[in-house]
Amino acid sequence: MIQQREQTSSKEELKYKLQVLKEAIDADYLLQHLGFSISKSTQKEVRAPCRVHGGDNKSAFRMNKQTKNWVCFSHNCHEEAGYDVISLVMRMLNLDFSDAVRYLESITGLNIHDERSYTEYKNFKDRQEVIQQSGRCELPPGNVTEEYLENFRKFRSNYFEKGKNGGFPKEILDEFEVGGGYVDKYGFQRDVIPIRDKEGKLVAYSCRDITDKADYDYKYLLTEGFEKDLVLYNLHRAADCIGKSRTIVVTEGFKSVWKLYMAGYKNAVACMGSRLTDGQRNLLYSTAFRVITLFDGDEAGVKGTLNAIKTMKDKIDLIPLFLPYADKDPADYSIEELKYIIGDIE
Repeated sequence: MIQQREQTSSKEELKYKLQVLKEAIDADYLLQHLGFSISKSTQKEVRAPCRVHGGDNKSAFRMNKQTKNWVCFSHNCHEEAGYDVISLVMRMLNLDFSDAVRYLESITGLNIHDERSYTEYKNFKDRQEVIQQSGRCELPPGNVTEEYLENFRKFRSNYFEKGKNGGFPKEILDEFEVGGGYVDKYGFQRDVIPIRDKEGKLVAYSCRDITDKADYDYKYLLTEGFEKDLVLYNLHRAADCIGKSRTIVVTEGFKSVWKLYMAGYKNAVACMGSRLTDGQRNLLYSTAFRVITLFDGDEAGVKGTLNAIKTMKDKIDLIPLFLPYADKDPADYSIEELKYIIGDIE
């Protein structure tokens, strides 16, 4: 009797884990890997000619993006092959059930047999459900409060801790009050970076897509109505760390500030773009005696540096630095490399 209950419990657990695996699948990505020529992809479903029977009707095959179940309206292929996504993979790749599951694990990065991987994903999904149930699918300017920030900090993901995204330690992310739990209107989950003005007052958030599915231009979303012209990210901290030389290092982005902070340059700020605005330059004039620019190595960063030289000439002691590689920003360099590039400020 006990053994029977254990077997039932084990089956239920496997069923739940398979459901979690199905939820992790990106329908468009999977179907493209299986050779489907997608004709239409909406928020709810994907349509394509059915490759199971080799048809050419562009809307015959349909997969539900939520359940990952599929149907073929031309030949009812799902009745023979099985309508769930695992059955589809078995049919298309001629795999048995176990190999089909392993294939889906490989393309999702979720190993349901590895307790740590499974637990991390489950925690991520639990956070997402709590966030969505709370109704915070939009972030109006009125939510830029210390109370909301404290709530966001509870839901920070490990996105920025991953090596490809900077590999920042939790202590640094805590220092810069990074949070999480913002879901935009397209359903993309984002981590939340608070932005404070020179006096330390919370004035906006920048929300980073952690699904890596948002278009390039929308990786970061600023709070609606935020005017960055009069704000330099981290200036409220940097102003207390400029030393006798009263030097400020100006970068483009948030992660560059964090990396410079790790390297010992706590006097770094970000203009949140590739060019300093008039208001941002005035903030520098009123705070510092010397400015070091360290923008990204791409064309926009180089142009931003040249613009700084042109507009700030004879107004402040300016030291423009150029990164050696065009495809990197300061956050991509090691601490030792940054120290070599910037040198001793005092």
